[in-house]
Amino acid sequence: MRKLVLCALLATMPLLIQGCASSTGVLPMGPDTYTVTGQSEFGPGYAQKKALKDANAFAVADGKHMIPTTVQTRSDFDSFGDRIHVYELTFRLVDSDDPEYKRTNLQRLPDKIIRHEKVIDADVTIDNSSESDDIYTQLMKLKALKDDGILTEEEFQQEKKRVIERR
Repeated sequence: MRKLVLCALLATMPLLIQGCASSTGVLPMGPDTYTVTGQSEFGPGYAQKKALKDANAFAVADGKHMIPTTVQTRSDFDSFGDRIHVYELTFRLVDSDDPEYKRTNLQRLPDKIIRHEKVIDADVTIDNSSESDDIYTQLMKLKALKDDGILTEEEFQQEKKRVIERR
């Protein structure tokens, strides 16, 4: 009798766990672009499975194929303090003959975006006091200044023109 109860409990356990995963349902975000969010208390895999199942079912019902574009995962806490795993999926619907259907390019959204901009302002003048420099040497010096970021492409072209015209 104990074995029978244990077998019945083990057989229904996956169904109970599956029932604890939920989703927002598929929501439109633009032309042929949709999002769905899966949530589960039993781990990120269950949240992912729920979101992917909903997205695929939506695509099949529309007679198209689901192409994931971005994925984001996180963990939240509900009002009881339980950890909720969240899987956010953004996807597009495409036809079978669409070239995008052949290869999926899935990208995870970055947690942080760091932008670094450096502005270099330089007043560059060419010293013509040594006439012994040949054109090649002067052009190589200009190129080095451009490669080091001291001269912009436009400044480089102007100075190059001056060097060539002087000879």
